[in-house]
Amino acid sequence: MLWLGPPGTGKSHLAQAIGLSLIRAGMTVYYRSIFDVVRDFLHDEALDGHEKILKRYLEPDLLIIDDMGMKQLPK
Repeated sequence: MLWLGPPGTGKSHLAQAIGLSLIRAGMTVYYRSIFDVVRDFLHDEALDGHEKILKRYLEPDLLIIDDMGMKQLPK
């Protein structure tokens, strides 16, 4: 799912509520901001490749990436 809209309209709240509901149902959820995702990949690339980080992002039943488009990403 992709939610678009101006800040303050409840997109993050809705994503967190869905994530919490799935956790309560026994599923796994990984919630990160887009800034954390970029930092994780840049950091792991410098260390040991992307395999470890990809596993962390691809294993959960639901991956929520928040704050996309909020600010300019680091270069």
